Amino acid sequence: MNEDLILQMIAELCEDDAVLTDRDLDLYESGLLDSLGFTDLLLAIEDRFGLEIPATSIRREDTATPRRIVRLVRKAAEEREKNL
Repeated sequence: MNEDLILQMIAELCEDDAVLTDRDLDLYESGLLDSLGFTDLLLAIEDRFGLEIPATSIRREDTATPRRIVRLVRKAAEEREKNL
């Protein structure tokens, strides 16, 4: 899974390019992501990458930074590949 594509999706969702350069930026603390944004993030991952990640299977910390979101998407992609 291409990290740049994931980061671009996050930047579009947060409407801020800072996520492209600061992979440890806390998206919740900085106000770039909130509970509604969390839901939008999961929908964007599904739409963009075809990966369904149930909200009940992850914690807020799993999506707190761009680096963690990249890890989450890559893990979901790997699990999907294993199950094919």
